[in-house]
Amino acid sequence: MISPRQERALAPHSAQTLSCLSLALLLCLIGSPALAATIWVNTNSDSIANDARCSLREALSASASNAAVGGCSAGSSGTADLIRFDWDDFEGGTVLGAIINLSQGPLIVSDADLVIDNSGGRRLTVSAQNLHRVMEVAQPAAASLTLINLGLRDGLAEAPDPHGGALLLVSGTRTLTLQNMTIRSSQALAGAGGALAFGADLEVLNISESRFTSNSAGRSGVLGSVDAIHGSDLSIAISDSGFFANTALSSGGVLSLGLSPTSSAEVIRVDIVDSQFGGNSAEASGGALHFEPGAIDASLIVLDSLFEDNLVNDGAGGAINVSGGAVGSGLAVVDVQRSSFIGNRAFIGAAVRSALTPTRLINNLFLDNLSGSSAAVNVSPIVPFLSTLPSTLVGNTWAGNLASQDEGQPAGLATDLSYASDWSTGQHRLVGNLFIPVANAPACNFGQSDTSQTSLASINHNLTVSDGGQVVSACELVLSDGQGMAFEDPIAVHALREATGDLLKPWRIRFGAGSTAVDAWPRSDCRDETAFPVVLDLDRNRFVPDAGGDPIDGNPALTAACDIGAFENREGRTLDISVSGSGRVFSDPVPAIDCTGSCSSFAQQFDTVDLRWLNEPGSVFAQWDGDCSGSAECEVDLDQNRVVLATFTTTATHPIDIQLAGTGEGRVVSVNSTYGMDCPDYNCTGHFEAGSVVVLEAIPAEGSSFVAWEGDCQFGCDDPVIGLTLNGPRQYIARFDFDDAIFGDRFESP
Repeated sequence: MISPRQERALAPHSAQTLSCLSLALLLCLIGSPALAATIWVNTNSDSIANDARCSLREALSASASNAAVGGCSAGSSGTADLIRFDWDDFEGGTVLGAIINLSQGPLIVSDADLVIDNSGGRRLTVSAQNLHRVMEVAQPAAASLTLINLGLRDGLAEAPDPHGGALLLVSGTRTLTLQNMTIRSSQALAGAGGALAFGADLEVLNISESRFTSNSAGRSGVLGSVDAIHGSDLSIAISDSGFFANTALSSGGVLSLGLSPTSSAEVIRVDIVDSQFGGNSAEASGGALHFEPGAIDASLIVLDSLFEDNLVNDGAGGAINVSGGAVGSGLAVVDVQRSSFIGNRAFIGAAVRSALTPTRLINNLFLDNLSGSSAAVNVSPIVPFLSTLPSTLVGNTWAGNLASQDEGQPAGLATDLSYASDWSTGQHRLVGNLFIPVANAPACNFGQSDTSQTSLASINHNLTVSDGGQVVSACELVLSDGQGMAFEDPIAVHALREATGDLLKPWRIRFGAGSTAVDAWPRSDCRDETAFPVVLDLDRNRFVPDAGGDPIDGNPALTAACDIGAFENREGRTLDISVSGSGRVFSDPVPAIDCTGSCSSFAQQFDTVDLRWLNEPGSVFAQWDGDCSGSAECEVDLDQNRVVLATFTTTATHPIDIQLAGTGEGRVVSVNSTYGMDCPDYNCTGHFEAGSVVVLEAIPAEGSSFVAWEGDCQFGCDDPVIGLTLNGPRQYIARFDFDDAIFGDRFESP
């Protein structure tokens, strides 16, 4: 595509040249299809004037009328016109871009097919200044509209047409594409769709690489149908997009879609992939998404997305709420895979609530969600006479969730999963799930009234552990055939949180040494899950390579199999430790090693393990050998199996006991003895060789300051670094106080 300036540079230089080319050009054009018109906008003015400038409003008029308007060239008939922006000669812009403040009412789109494209250009924002909506679209039947790299903001929709705060599809538009768009601060408080509202004519909505922020509506804070019950075929595809701080007064902080409760021919599909939903809220249901499939062939599919800090004030589904209606949705399905739900809140189903709809939850993380009464995930599967589809919960991880009215106060309610169903049928699959409830609160509630009738399609290899790492029976399902979700052996699981730095998957749960969750899910079961094959985990690395290989062998002592939950550890490596003499070797922070004598452990391939030593009374650390030979500190890279030896020698020792006091915070370390003392992080009593000189340093935390040494300190007690000759047991108190000056700098205006 060439700009107007380039077009002028290519213009013919003489009438003779024109006459020579005219016949050939005419012959070339005969029988050729009409070419789409490109209309170049070059001003941020909102007027229609007879000047050399072309405003966006004039360009829309020229496209619709197929005639020149103001400084805009004419549109074309029969083909999709293209409106672009001439940043080489743009009036009213800066190097950063331009703002078009609308002064003549909403922009009107009425051409049959249109593309408005600012790709590759500077930032362009169109503001309605909170006076009216930004754009109204009334096209001929079966038309298309594409918007690329534009910002729409400060739109307002009011009665008598209260829908679509920024953009309203009035009629005709069959396909709408939004690419690299930003729509923000628009509202339709008495209607639907703070950013976008559509009617029954729309069949395809594609949204990619776009951002929607601080929009609000009565229903559907960002996008939704003008009708509470949408009555036509619809496909919505959302990818690589973000939705933040949007609100709805009723349902769907981002999207609310209600469909016919009776059988009909409509097909509805909502696909969401690689997208973020953060800080959205609704009063009644669906802090981010509210979906009512009715009895229509409808599906909500969410893949590889993040739902964080979404909220329903007094209702269900803090992130996602699905309601199948009074008789259920036998033809519908909800499918959520490889997604993270973090810090969402609702009274029922803090993360996900799905009622009377076949539900698949596969390889998801539910972390730190808070419900008022009913778990992070609340599932009430479809009644069996309406659907033969099983509800499937496979390879998910729950951790840190709470269920109570008051945050931090478990109320004896199920924290992770509430799953109420007709247990007399086998249409339930609960396989390979990991539950880590807080403070031994019950993880699950299965709503069983008659356990003698309970049967399932499949239930196995689920694991429930306490927050302290012990396997417990806090998630128990009693079955007539003796199966169940009860694990009673007190074996450490060592499930640990790890920040990933990934935008869409910021946290993972990994396993430390000796975890019973590693390779505990047999390959034949996790790979060949009947009906819904499980070939990936949350990080897409369950199998190598992909579905054609075996699970990662996370524990070299076992046959390659899958790990319980949503995460697959990398290939395992062994770390053998031998301690000679009286002393301890432990790890910082994983795998969980605390070794005296000989120990064998394993961790993930390419992990780096920091080993520390501690003297016991009557011995002092001498040296590292093996894979840490000659090093003062021992940092082990597990690119291969490793062996480390630690030698302690027998000698007379005296203890130094450290106490921390004062209103502030800090730590005390021994400077000349690498791990002899590190209080409070590792040890507050250290044993050192009798007669040796020990140097202690008091290190204040941010916002605190060191005051003085107390206890056995006699000289230089105001200095944070002191040295002492250890002729007997010693006790030192390090006092830290809160620093008022630092507080003032951080929290008070200058």
